[in-house]
Amino acid sequence: LHAHTQIGYLTQNASSLFTHLLRLRGHGDSANTNALYSEKIVRSRVDSILTRLPPNFDMTIVEDKATELLEDEMLAPFVVVALHECKRMNSLLDEVRRSLNELQRGLNGKLNISARMDELAEAVNLDQVPGTNPLHRASWLHLSWASNKNLAAWVDDLLARVRQPIHSCSS
Repeated sequence: LHAHTQIGYLTQNASSLFTHLLRLRGHGDSANTNALYSEKIVRSRVDSILTRLPPNFDMTIVEDKATELLEDEMLAPFVVVALHECKRMNSLLDEVRRSLNELQRGLNGKLNISARMDELAEAVNLDQVPGTNPLHRASWLHLSWASNKNLAAWVDDLLARVRQPIHSCSS
């Protein structure tokens, strides 16, 4: 293999190896030793993300502000991109909120745990962004940007990305 190809191949294999090791490790929960995740950790992380998750962009307000800015030929392309990104961010926020609320209801016994919810819980437990494992159906990455960050860093990045258009619109 070419040197650069070999580096990519070895990096991907190492990442895969560590992912499998994380899945195989014990969680110390003697009551549920066969579970792929620790319910206590998952509940804590789900609660943390849901409390920090911002509301969606109010597109009527954003579009009203955009209408004024679209008249400026220099700003118009940037405004169009910002509108598109706000709509995409709303879709992502909706999916994150919906899937975490569904998982929370499942963990509380109000819903049956589906395979998708189980995969989401496993990803949250491993501190992975849902969708990192290509075999999982629970995915936020199909609505998101490409990222190799862990879940905690990805959520921080999400919050920063949501705040960024608000600060640029207010100036």
